[in-house]
Formats: sequence, C-alpha cells, structure tokens
Amino acid sequence: MRFRISEPVRFALALAVLTAATASPALAKKKAPPVASGPRVSLGFRQAMAEAQAAVDTATPAVLRQRLNAAAEIARAPDEKYYVGAFRFKQAEPRNDRAEMRKGANEMLQSGSALLRNEAELALLSGGLAFELNDPQEAITRMAQADRLGSNDVSRFLVSAESYARLRKPADALAMFEKTMAQSGTQPQESWFLRAMSLANAAKQPETVARWGADFIRAFKTPENVRTAAVNYRDSAKLSGAALLDLSRLLADGKALAGERDHLEFAAAASANGAGGEAKSIIEQGYVSGYVSRQGVAAKASLASATAKSLAERRAATTAEKAANSAVDGKTALSAANAWLSVGDNAKAATLFRLALAKGKIDGDLANLRLGIALTRLGQKNDAALSFASVTGPTRPIALLWAALAR
Repeated sequence: MRFRISEPVRFALALAVLTAATASPALAKKKAPPVASGPRVSLGFRQAMAEAQAAVDTATPAVLRQRLNAAAEIARAPDEKYYVGAFRFKQAEPRNDRAEMRKGANEMLQSGSALLRNEAELALLSGGLAFELNDPQEAITRMAQADRLGSNDVSRFLVSAESYARLRKPADALAMFEKTMAQSGTQPQESWFLRAMSLANAAKQPETVARWGADFIRAFKTPENVRTAAVNYRDSAKLSGAALLDLSRLLADGKALAGERDHLEFAAAASANGAGGEAKSIIEQGYVSGYVSRQGVAAKASLASATAKSLAERRAATTAEKAANSAVDGKTALSAANAWLSVGDNAKAATLFRLALAKGKIDGDLANLRLGIALTRLGQKNDAALSFASVTGPTRPIALLWAALAR
C-alpha cells in the first residue's frame, strides 16, 4: 500500500520550504529586524537551512541528511521544526525515500507550529509510511491520530486493521474492519470481506466468520461468493451431522456446488441424516450437469443407497403426517417435515414444521432453520426471513448465511 501526499498538503509543504529558503548565507550573517508576525526563526537556524539548501544540488543524499539533521538539532522554535520537516519531506519525495519522508512528516506533526494546517492528512500519511516500513504499532498510533483530527479517509481503519494483524491481534483487526464498514459513504470492497473472514478464522471465531460471510453474500451475491462464505464457515466451525447437511443445502441452493466431490459429500451428509431423498436428487443433478460421472463406482453406490432410503422416508413421512395432529408434542410433525423437505415437497414440509413448532418439545432452532429453508424454496422470502431471525444458539450462523442467500 503506497501513500501519496495530496495537492493541499503539497502546497503547504512547498510554501514552508520556500519561506525557509529565502535567507541566503550572506543575509543570515546579519541580524534580522524584529518581525511583528509570520514565521519565527533564528539566524543560526537560517544559516543551517541555507547550508542544507546548498547541498541539494551539490552533495549526496547522505550529506543532505547530515545537514538537515544538524538543522534539526538547533531547531528550537515550532516554526523551525516545521521547516526542517517540510524541507526534508520535499527533498525525499522525488527519491522515494520512504524513511526520510516519514521522518519529515513526523517533524511537521510534532513541531507545534501555527503553520501546520493539515495535521489529519499528515498523520494519515505518516501512518501509511510507518506501515510500509513495517512499524505496525506506530502505524496504529498515527492512524488513530488522523481519526481524532477528523480524517474521513477509510484507509485509517484499513491500515490499522492490517497493522493489528501483523501484531497477531486478529480481534483488534476485526474491530477496525467493523469501523471500515460503518464509514459513511464508503463503498465496500470484496477484498475487505475476504480479509475479515480470514482474520475471524485466525481468531477462532466461527460465528464471526459466518456473520462476515453473510454480509459478503448480501453485498456480492454470486455462486462463487456463496461458496466462499459457506466453506469458510464450514471449515472454521468443523461442521458435521445435521449442521453440515443444512450448509450443504445452502451450497446447492446457491448454485455453489463445484465438482464431483461436493456432490458426493452432500449426498453422504444427507444419507447419514435422514435425507435420502436429497441424496438421490443431488447425485441425479450431478449426472445431468456433468459434475458427477455416471461410471463412477462411488456415485452409483451412493445413488442406490439413497434411492432405497428415499422410498422408506416417503412411507414414514406419510404415516407420521397422519399422526402429527393428534401427537402430544411436535416430534412426530418434525420427523414428517424433515422427510418431506428431503424429497422436495416444501409446502408440506413448511406446514408440518409450523405444526411442530406450535406443539413444542422439539429443537426449535432446527425447526425454524428448516422452515426458513422450505419457505425460501417456495419463494416466500419475507416469511423465510422471520424464521431465520428466530434461530438462536449454535444453529444461528447457518441461519445467517441462509437469510443472506434468501434475500
């Protein structure tokens, strides 16, 4: 990340340097008359700056640095300190000497001179240079200073985030990304979401990975981004069982399954969790799309097993549906709802999920999540959003991802 100084700051620097250089060595030997207003510099300082000016065209950068450092040593007045910094920055910028540019910017910032009119921008520049020079703690300090001074440049948060990351403080880095997103008028970038998910993973915060993933889907909904968000959460949370099945459903509905492995893994998760109908359907879809080879032994075995399970599930669902209304709790209705969801009858599934929730004594979060999935597939987005919003506890991250997809 390279930082460039803006034209207003460049003008202020040029003005300061021009004023500092007006005293020639000859004039510096005479005592200047008192000035009622304007910059206050001593004769000794004028002489030192004149010698630095003379070194610009005739000496090496190292000699120029020595003479500027000598001027800095005798600089006492705020204006003198500001002039040293301004002159140092002006001479270092064409050579792209980032260390000298940073030093000059800091000399101006620390001068206390009334000539300083661009503190927020200089602090931003200094922080950026500190980051480039691998001084993350100083970068954070300067970016915080820029923020206090009223900077609206979003890089104050982005550089701070990456600086905290370098210091291995992912939670603090994530807090800076939160501020980045809250920045009024800022257009989010895809890279910000990806970086935030990476930092949340490093911080071992799978729920935060899911939250950023959901925001990513809402902001940039493409099959590839749905896959990125879902897989990041899946791997961070190390999902298995019913949770893995519901996340695999998200990938399928988001058209984000990629390759034979994804299809077979979905089929395995479905078969293992009472959803043989979906296992059968996903293998068949893989055949049609070409993702799954019809000659593959694993796919054939998975399809045969899933077909048998699907028939059994449908029979069980029909029986459970008949008994659901008279059951003392919602367990029978939930079992039937899960089966109908698996075989693709989303309308029946939604009715039975609602009945299960009304009767109670079930896993309400799971029922609401799957009710939301059924409603999403039926195109009832508003009702689906209400169901996903009702999910709390361990299932909530998957509900967040589904809610983002359903919008």
